[in-house]
Amino acid sequence: MKTLFHQRCQPWGPCLRAGHALFHLSFILLLFVTAAAPAEPVPQRGGTLRLALPTDISSLDPTLAFDTISAPFLMLVYQGLVEYDDGVKLRPALATGWHLSADRKTYTFHLRSGTRFSSGRELVAGDFVYSLERNLDPKTDGLSEAYFEGIAGAKDFRAGKAPHVRGLRAPRPDTLEIELTAPDPTFLFLLTLPGGLVLPREAVESGGACFASHPVGTGPYVLAGWQRGVKMRFERNPFYPRAERQNLDAIEVREGGDAALHLMMFERGELDIADVTMSPGVPIPDFLRIQRTPRWQGLVESMPASFTWFLALNTEMPPFDELKVRQAVNYAIDKDKIVHMLHNTIMAAPGILPPPMPGFNPHLAGIPYDPAKARQLLAASGHAGGFTCKLWFEAANAILISAAASIQYDLKQVGIDVQLNPVTLPAFLNVSERRKAMQCGLTGWSQDYPDPSDFLDTLFNGTLITEEGCQNTAFYNNPQVNQWLGNAAACADPDQRIAIYQKVEQTLVNEAPFVPLFYQRVFLLHQPRLHGAKIHPVLYFRFERMWLEH
Repeated sequence: MKTLFHQRCQPWGPCLRAGHALFHLSFILLLFVTAAAPAEPVPQRGGTLRLALPTDISSLDPTLAFDTISAPFLMLVYQGLVEYDDGVKLRPALATGWHLSADRKTYTFHLRSGTRFSSGRELVAGDFVYSLERNLDPKTDGLSEAYFEGIAGAKDFRAGKAPHVRGLRAPRPDTLEIELTAPDPTFLFLLTLPGGLVLPREAVESGGACFASHPVGTGPYVLAGWQRGVKMRFERNPFYPRAERQNLDAIEVREGGDAALHLMMFERGELDIADVTMSPGVPIPDFLRIQRTPRWQGLVESMPASFTWFLALNTEMPPFDELKVRQAVNYAIDKDKIVHMLHNTIMAAPGILPPPMPGFNPHLAGIPYDPAKARQLLAASGHAGGFTCKLWFEAANAILISAAASIQYDLKQVGIDVQLNPVTLPAFLNVSERRKAMQCGLTGWSQDYPDPSDFLDTLFNGTLITEEGCQNTAFYNNPQVNQWLGNAAACADPDQRIAIYQKVEQTLVNEAPFVPLFYQRVFLLHQPRLHGAKIHPVLYFRFERMWLEH
C-alpha cells in the first residue's frame, strides 16, 4: 500500500505512492509495545482489542480502499486466494493450492471446500470472477485496477469492447482459472492487494453505495457497527472456520484525536496499541521518553520497513540533466547527520531497495558523503559558482521538514543555494508527477508487494514515463536499464531476476537520478497483556493474529 509515500492508482504501497490514491503515507514512524517474555504463553480466548485512529479509514470496500491504514481492517473482513505467512512468502488462503501452465500464463486455483461468506452463503469460483471484474470495471473506479490489466481480455473489458474478461474463468464451482497476456512472476503477489479480495455479488449489488458500511466477506470478523468519526466495532464471523484467528471477542476502534492524545490514552491503559497509523505517530521527544521509562524498558521492538525516502532529481531539467551535477549533490549530502537528528528512528540508505525487500544488496556501493568531491564535480561541470534550485516537499511531514533543512545546509556548503518550498501533499503529487514541473523534490516509496520490480520498474523505467501522473519523478530514461528491467520481468529464475535488479540498482546509484536518503523503521509498542502483536514486513498489523491475556 503507498503513502507520501504514495498515492497511486495501484500498497499497498509511491509517496505511498507519490502518486496514485493509495494514501498518504507520510509516515515517520509507527510505534507499538511488545512484552518481553521469553516464550509466548498459550493463547487465551476473549476480550476486546482497543485501538484508536485520528480519522475514519478510507473505506471497507476493498475495491475502493488502497492504503496502509485501511489494509489491516480489510484483512479482518475479507480474504483472497493467497496470503502472506509471518514473512514475505505466500501460502494458500481460500485456495488449497494452484497450478501454473507450461507457458507460465495460466493459473488454476482449487478452492477450499466449505468456505462461507459472513452471510452464510458458500463461496464459489464465480465470486472471484465477479470481484476481479468489478475491480477492473471503469464504472467502479477501483484503485488497484492497473495491477490486473495483465489478465487476458482486461483491456478490452475496460474499453467496453467485451462484456467480460476472457482471462477469468470458473469452469467448476471449486476451480478458478486466470489467464495472463504474458508471464508475470509477481502476479501471485498482486492477488494479495485489496483488489484481489473476494466479494459476494448479491451483497454488493443490494448494498450499493452503502456496501462499505455493511461489508460481507469470508474473513474472521464482521463489522458490527460503524459510527463515522466516532468508532468502529468488529466481532467474530460465525461462519469462519479457524478459531485461532478469532481469539478476540471484538476489535474496537475509536476515531478522532491526534497522536499525542492517543499516546496519553495508551499510557493510562485505555488503548492496547499506541499507534496504528502510517502517520507521524509518536513524536520524537515522546519516543525517547518511552525508551528511557523503566515501565517500558525492553518493551520496544523495531524492524526496517520496506519504505525508502529519497531526493528525486529531474533528469530532464537543468542542471540535473548533467550527470556530474547529480553526482555532486549525492556527495554533498550528509545522511548520517539526518539520522542523528531523528534519533536513529531511520537508517541511512545507500540505494533504493530497503532491507526487507528481496534483492536488497548489503554490499551496494553507494556514494559517500564527500563535500570536497562534490565541489570538484561541480567545477568540472561548469558550475564552480554553484546554482539555485527549488526543493519541493510535503509541509505536514515532520521527517521531511528536518531532512529538507539539513539538505539545504549541506548543499549551501558546496555553493548550491536551495530554496525550500513546502506544500500540501496534493500539490506535491500534482507537480512531482508532471513532466518538467519540478527540479527536485523529497519523496518516498513504500512497497505494494515484496518484489524489486515494485521499486525499480515503477520509479525508474523510462518506458513508463507519461506527461501527467508519472511515478518516475526523476523522469529517468536509460535504454539499457529499460532493457534490463524488461528482461527481469520476463525471467522465471528468481536468482537471475535478483541479479538483474541488483545490476540495475548499482547503475542507478552511479547515474544518480536520485539521492537515496534513508530507510524507514517501524516501532512496535503495545500493552504487556497483548500478545501476538508482531510487526509484519508487508502488512505491519495483523489484528486477527493477536490475543489478550486475562
